[in-house]
Amino acid sequence: MEDQQVVIDDPMFDELMDDYNDDSGDDESGNANSSYIVYDGICRSGAKNTTSDAGDVITSTRRISIPLTLKDWERREYRPMAGDEVKVYKAGVVCETGHVLDFLPGNLGTTILFKFIA
Repeated sequence: MEDQQVVIDDPMFDELMDDYNDDSGDDESGNANSSYIVYDGICRSGAKNTTSDAGDVITSTRRISIPLTLKDWERREYRPMAGDEVKVYKAGVVCETGHVLDFLPGNLGTTILFKFIA
């Protein structure tokens, strides 16, 4: 896994964003989706591949490990949900996009598994 800096306002670093459904429907286009920052700071991401006996990749998922514990998530209004779109920004450019498969908060940190789509 590689170290990544995740920052909200500085375009020279990364930011991790996740979509959620907002029931207010205030979006001008009528779309109820909006984005929010899940985490800003240092995190790690890497690939988790499942291979066949012949060595062919069957599935390719990505994981992001962030240092937010169960207590941190209790204080937050939104959490990543299965099916949400996640985008990882590196140096101001989207380097990973996918759909959340699983959200695994723990006592030492959180892992978000997502299916890589671009």
